[in-house]
Amino acid sequence: EYLNSMELLDISQQCWRMCTPMSTKKAYFGSAVLNNFLYVFGGNNYDYKALFETEVYDRLRDVWYVSSNLNIPRRNNCGVTSNGRIYCIGGYDGSSIIPNVEAYDHRMKAWVEVAPLNTPRSSAMCVAFDNKIYVIGGTNGERLNSIEVYEEKMNKWEQFPYALLEAGSSGAAFNYLNQIYVVGGIDNEHNILDSVEQYQPFNKRWQFLNGVPEKKMNFGAATLSDSYIITGGENG
Repeated sequence: EYLNSMELLDISQQCWRMCTPMSTKKAYFGSAVLNNFLYVFGGNNYDYKALFETEVYDRLRDVWYVSSNLNIPRRNNCGVTSNGRIYCIGGYDGSSIIPNVEAYDHRMKAWVEVAPLNTPRSSAMCVAFDNKIYVIGGTNGERLNSIEVYEEKMNKWEQFPYALLEAGSSGAAFNYLNQIYVVGGIDNEHNILDSVEQYQPFNKRWQFLNGVPEKKMNFGAATLSDSYIITGGENG
């Protein structure tokens, strides 16, 4: 069943609580936070139709607002915030995997197209790190271990020279203690993963760490203080 529900982790009370639901039931969307607002964009509905819509959650008022539509409908896109803009990256438009990237400027209240990826990717993992955007893995028909890096001032994507040790898509990437972590996902043999890879910028290499307790893909992940949290997802 597709859902429009949302739960919020209340740290002070050590519990999850229900929030106002989104207006549309959807899955496989991108999301990012900007100026304390949560943006949810793209995804697909019951008919597997790729969506344009953007919804914005105001935590203080517990309400959702409708925002500007994406220029290109897509699902399995990834989202990231960098230098005051939200980026919607890659995905599947209903007929093909796409390289297109859009940036949301909250002052203009509009999505604008920026330089596309060099390799079309769906279900990629993305993270902001060292004032750049890293798009990691994903699939273009087969799972990838390649990484692209976006230089915002140059509006240009470049191939990152240090590929993942394990090709995968539908996992999560995050910046944790100034290192990049990639967790879980699915590989080219359709194995759901419990692996954790860490990129150490000081010696320019990836290494495997101890895996997470449960194999999973398409889950939520976030950093909180000196911890990271993984929620939900699929394991089979």
